[in-house]
Amino acid sequence: MEEATLGVLRDVTLITTLATVIGFMIYPLLNRLAMPLAEGTLGLVDATKYRAPDVAVAIGLGMLLVYGMFAPEMVKDGAEAVDGGSESESSVGLLLANAVFLLFLCALLLSYITRMRDLNPVELFGLRRLGFGKSLLVAGIALVPTILLVYQIALLFTNYLSGFWPEIGPQETVNLFVNAKSGAEKFLLIATAVLVAPIVEETIFRGFIYGVLKRYTDRWFAMLVSSVIFAVVHLHLGSAVPLFTLAMLFCVVYEITGCLSVTMWMHAMFNGLSMAALLFETSGAK
Repeated sequence: MEEATLGVLRDVTLITTLATVIGFMIYPLLNRLAMPLAEGTLGLVDATKYRAPDVAVAIGLGMLLVYGMFAPEMVKDGAEAVDGGSESESSVGLLLANAVFLLFLCALLLSYITRMRDLNPVELFGLRRLGFGKSLLVAGIALVPTILLVYQIALLFTNYLSGFWPEIGPQETVNLFVNAKSGAEKFLLIATAVLVAPIVEETIFRGFIYGVLKRYTDRWFAMLVSSVIFAVVHLHLGSAVPLFTLAMLFCVVYEITGCLSVTMWMHAMFNGLSMAALLFETSGAK
């Protein structure tokens, strides 16, 4: 990753961190001044079960996600500069390391929710609110406008950046998939994108971080902050605005349905369609 890109993402992270701290200070003050933001309670996502300790866990989780993603990237850049190692091999290893890291964080989070907070994640995230078939149907319907909007924004943002930031390339995952030397590597990348990422990222970002932020601020502030974090941890400047938009739409759908499984399905289908398009392109090129 270019140093300039890394610097921009670091700045966004710092600004988001400061905004979050200020938000946690301002919103309770507004409530004490008899200015409750009733609008923040609208929607089907029930955030009332979260307590003060969850704030510390959410902040710690966000810091681990952001800086846990930055560190391997800097290690990779340093290693390539020193010994000129294989970029493809190091990238695949880092991708797997990130996937394991996310799974580990998700497992810790679920353990905290069930053992220390004595909450049922199924109930907390509304996973039973809609049945299997209905959640899948709603996700499919909601995905259509989501794809149209996100890809249009991606096109506009890429064209905008190309005017003064010409070195913006595709995401690391895309490069790895295109340059994969075996079917096993492609299968691993697809499985990570379609199975691991939707479950882990929706649980962490929409399920927990968004819920805690909504509990102590309001839903719009929670959507903005959780979506910025979601965009930053993907470590790609060219995809930052499209990913932010995608995360915002996931939050909106989560609020409308109150069921996290809907956004998990949407996330899985969105990634699956993206990987299918890449597979088609690479097959056609050959």
